Amino acid sequence: MNTGKAFSEDRDLSPEQRKAEREFLEIEIERAAGGAKGSKTVLDYGCGEARFFDVWTRLGYLYVGADIVPAMMDTNAERYGATFLHVEDLDERIVTDWLFLSMTLQHMTDVEAIGVLTRIRSQKVLVIDNTVKGGPEYVQHRRAVQLTELLARAGWGDITPETARSKAAQYKIVVGRNRGD
Repeated sequence: MNTGKAFSEDRDLSPEQRKAEREFLEIEIERAAGGAKGSKTVLDYGCGEARFFDVWTRLGYLYVGADIVPAMMDTNAERYGATFLHVEDLDERIVTDWLFLSMTLQHMTDVEAIGVLTRIRSQKVLVIDNTVKGGPEYVQHRRAVQLTELLARAGWGDITPETARSKAAQYKIVVGRNRGD
């Protein structure tokens, strides 16, 4: 069962490891999404405490966060002055350039993940998941090929999977493009 806790609370990392992990993930986000031009929007689905808000806004994106914890979304909205929604409040009016899922799909069954990936209308998707063993029993550690298959089943194309390692963990990074483009 998903507790709604932030990813960092699920793992026992030193402050140095957390810093290294964040720097590593920032580079991966910038590599995937940093070259876009013009007006850009991102929906951070499963944003938690919005730990990548500053990365996306520094890249020039209008940031929208969504999570399952309404009180956290209220706190984030006050803290960042941006739009934060409960996931149940998302509807077809939300259309973004990027759908960002960082350590989010691992908390969902395949059916739930495909539901999210088909419901949200975005041009591109960036999925970052880790392969840290252990942790809560509800966490599903999928390999890059399994994440790729999920995206394909949800209608995404031009899917590029890779595996990368930081000092703290090994990550699967998957980028896809909406087949409607």
